[in-house]
Amino acid sequence: MWRTRAQNIRSAAIERMRSCGVQALACLALVSSLWLGESQVSLANSETAAVDRNTTDSQCASSDYRSYYVYSGSEEGNLIALTYDDGPNRRFTPYLIEILMKKQVPATFFFLGKQVAMYPSVAKFVANMGFEIGNHTYSHPNLRKLSQTEIQDELIKAQEIIKSSTGMTPTVLRPPYMLSNRTVVELAQKMGLAIVFWSVDTQDWRPSTTKQQIIEAVMSQVTGGSIILMHDRNTKTLEATEEIIDLLRAKGYEFVTISRLLEEMQASTSGPASPEQE
Repeated sequence: MWRTRAQNIRSAAIERMRSCGVQALACLALVSSLWLGESQVSLANSETAAVDRNTTDSQCASSDYRSYYVYSGSEEGNLIALTYDDGPNRRFTPYLIEILMKKQVPATFFFLGKQVAMYPSVAKFVANMGFEIGNHTYSHPNLRKLSQTEIQDELIKAQEIIKSSTGMTPTVLRPPYMLSNRTVVELAQKMGLAIVFWSVDTQDWRPSTTKQQIIEAVMSQVTGGSIILMHDRNTKTLEATEEIIDLLRAKGYEFVTISRLLEEMQASTSGPASPEQE
C-alpha cells in the first residue's frame, strides 16, 4: 500500500520538503567540524534524559565526554527537531512519512542496520522523500559492553547497509540507550559522525504510554533547540505526531533536521579540543 502512496506524493513531496529546509544528503566535511564545546551544548537533565528501557541515570553518557554529545540546540532560537529511532518499520514508517509530508515537516530517522537489511525498500522510500537518516548501530546493543572491534563492527555495518540501501551516508549517530564512551567517540569522529542524543523523551516505546501522554511529555518539556525522541513503530506515535506538529507550530516553533540544527550550532562555535587534549 505504501508504494502506491509514495508514487502519488513523491514528485510534490521533494519540492515541499526543500521549502522546509530538508537536506537529503548532509556534508561529511561539515559534520567533522561539529564537535561542539560544552558551553554550546544544552545538557538534558535527569528527567528529560531518561534513557530507554531499564537503563538508570547513572549509566548515561559519561560527563568526561559531554562536550562531544549533542542533546539539543540553542534555547535562544525557535528551531526544534523530531527524531524517530529503531526503524525502518514496514507497517508504520510509510504512514509516518505521509503525515510528515502532509504537514511539510522535516525529521531525522535513526535507523538500525538490521531493520534496513530487512526492509531496504522502506528505507529507500524514506530517503527518496528527502528525510535525513542517521546511524543507530546495526543491532541496538549497549555499546559500553562491547570491545572496540565489536563497536566498530556495529557502526560500520549499519553505515554500509544504510548507504547501499538508500544512497545516503549518515553523518549523525545515536548510540542506543544514550550509552557511549571514549571508544565510541573516537570511532565516530573517524567516521565523520556527530553523536546526537535528545532533550525530550516521550517514552512512546512503553506499552503503557498513551497518545496523550506522548503529547504532554513534549509540550511540558519543549524549548527552543529541543531534540524530541520518538519511535516509528506504533499507531499512538503516529497520531501524537500529527497533534504535536500543530501544537508546536502554534507556539512558533520551526521543525528542522538534526543536520540543520547542527549547522546553526556550528555557525556560533569553533569546536572543542580533541579527546586526547581533554
